[in-house]
Amino acid sequence: MFRAIAAAGLVILACPVAGAFEGTCLIEVGGTTYLDGACDIEMEADGSFSVGVGDESRAKYFAYVDLAPGAGGAAGYWNGPDGESHAHYGLGMLSRQGGCWVNDAARVCAWR
Repeated sequence: MFRAIAAAGLVILACPVAGAFEGTCLIEVGGTTYLDGACDIEMEADGSFSVGVGDESRAKYFAYVDLAPGAGGAAGYWNGPDGESHAHYGLGMLSRQGGCWVNDAARVCAWR
């Protein structure tokens, strides 16, 4: 499994330019699903990404997953249960599980 994750990381790191595309997303926080379906996904060159943000089809709820290589995971943020305009609610440190980044309280997923 580690080899698959490492290989996926190398593919992501090899992408010199960030990109945006339509995909399928999931945001679950505290056992409640806030986003589940088609949404915009924006990838950064370092593998960090956001779901639900975009110029053309912004979702009510959105989240950011910022890779923290030294910490062995990613820091997550979202715009809260009221769908605020900024993602200033921390989700804590997240670990990768397939197309999702998760911890005991949250799950942020992005699939092409």
